[in-house]
Amino acid sequence: MSRRKLPVMIGAVALLFIGANERAGKILFAQNSALANCPDVLPRDVRARLQDQYSAWKIQEVSSLSSSARQSWMSNRDASRCPGISIGNFDGNGQSYAVLIRPLGSAGPGYRIIVFSQRRSNVQEMKIAEWNGHGAENYYIVRTKLNDPAWNRKFRVTVPDGVVLVDAAEDEYGLIAYFWATGQYHHQEWVDQR
Repeated sequence: MSRRKLPVMIGAVALLFIGANERAGKILFAQNSALANCPDVLPRDVRARLQDQYSAWKIQEVSSLSSSARQSWMSNRDASRCPGISIGNFDGNGQSYAVLIRPLGSAGPGYRIIVFSQRRSNVQEMKIAEWNGHGAENYYIVRTKLNDPAWNRKFRVTVPDGVVLVDAAEDEYGLIAYFWATGQYHHQEWVDQR
């Protein structure tokens, strides 16, 4: 698959979630309202939790992406948005923040995706993905709407949003959709290797 076809692949997978009845021209993945400085879009208590518990990690930013991932991100997103933060109702309890973090500098390989949700007066977190291999610079996350009735029935999805991890490596393209169903996070994966 050519690099030009990655947006088509992302769009095709998004149609599984969004459904065929969306108006033509509407952006398939809902966009975050992120600022140039990624952490600034997060609530203070979420930023504090990240600083306290993940001080050896950083949020994935455009400057951290590989050239192939940056090209993919830029073709699908506004350059002012953050590839490491997605905002949506991921667990059915209101606004949540999915954060893709990777080790600072050369601290080690891997990434984590953590969803932070406000529960009354405190923030709860749930790690929904963890990978310890190399190549974290090839990944970014986006929010997707989960409104395909057949798909939602099949997987028992009752929440409006999901998180999609995009792998935009030079020789591999893949998507992993994370979604809340039956009281926990599940995932569905699509990979295309050249």
